[in-house]
Amino acid sequence: MPRGPFNWVSGRRVDPVDSPSAIRNLEPRTGKLLSEVPVSGRKEVDRAVEAAAEAFPGWSSTPAAERGAMLREAARLIRARTEELARMDVVDNGKPVWEARVDLDTVTASLDYYGGLAPAILGWPPYPKIERD
Repeated sequence: MPRGPFNWVSGRRVDPVDSPSAIRNLEPRTGKLLSEVPVSGRKEVDRAVEAAAEAFPGWSSTPAAERGAMLREAARLIRARTEELARMDVVDNGKPVWEARVDLDTVTASLDYYGGLAPAILGWPPYPKIERD
């Protein structure tokens, strides 16, 4: 199973700046400890919100076609590792492997769908107002 840090802030994995506790992630079949995941506190939430606000101008100016391509690439990467990810899900959740595969198929289908739809969405950034004489 992957090891921490588990938070993703400003394009990298980081430990929380404050963590009031941790969640013990146990394998349902054996009770084996898979990992301990720190719970993020208020400072960590504030850090993530600040990072998102800083990233917004650059992301919002990224062309929709490029954003769509990123979603489709994410689907491709997941599809290339479906079996590995499904087996990790089985260990983590105790579900049957066929169900984990179906879940991943749903994820990749959604990423492909919205990746294809992204270039057609014209809501942001707003178009400049046309001044009329």
